[in-house]
Amino acid sequence: MVGRSHLSVAFVGARSMTEEATSGDASPPNVKTMGLIARQAFEVDEYVRITDILHRRFASFDRRQWREAYKALLLLEHLLTHGPRSVAVEFQKDREAIEQMATFQHIDEKG
Repeated sequence: MVGRSHLSVAFVGARSMTEEATSGDASPPNVKTMGLIARQAFEVDEYVRITDILHRRFASFDRRQWREAYKALLLLEHLLTHGPRSVAVEFQKDREAIEQMATFQHIDEKG
């Protein structure tokens, strides 16, 4: 029973930390949180949960609501350097969305 409780905490942890790190608020992702996510990504189940959220963020990139995808890109960069090697191959399918983001330029209300 203790193992089961530990698994549910890990599930909520990886998922909620990834959601928080890639949220639409104006604050940048926390480096410590990204480090914890990168460590959790070495576990197969956590890897699937983390990458699923990132894939959804890239798929839903919108020029008006850009922060979630941008923060997902920051987390992806962190995972590429601190996470499992499989991350590079995993996100090849998001290449088009990432390239679209490369040409994006945000201009705030002040110009």
